[in-house]
Amino acid sequence: MDALVSLLTTLRLPIAAAMALSVLLRSGRPMALSELSEATGYAKGHLSTVLRLLEEKSLVERVRVSGRKLLFRARVEGLRALLKEHLNELKAYLRSVAEELGDESLASVARAVEPELHAMLNRLDDEEV
Repeated sequence: MDALVSLLTTLRLPIAAAMALSVLLRSGRPMALSELSEATGYAKGHLSTVLRLLEEKSLVERVRVSGRKLLFRARVEGLRALLKEHLNELKAYLRSVAEELGDESLASVARAVEPELHAMLNRLDDEEV
């Protein structure tokens, strides 16, 4: 499994969804269902379900070419939002762990990570503009 697919599964996407989104992100262009099927090895029927899930999460959008052909395109802003959501969850989780830990040295380690997460979130916000 490549690093991008691994990251996407860490963000709680099913493996097939992670693979399809990875292919779309790497291609940098809209792709037909048949192209995605060939690139991922998944059947078109399975990919249709996967793509609906990705659409619901605003990670993929449908694009019509010449009014007929249906293509799918990755939505980078959707991925950015998903990353922000999970970084915020991690930040809140670490804050609560730091508060619960009895060992101050462990709590300080947990607190030390918070500014780094905050900086990452700011970078994601800056790239939205």
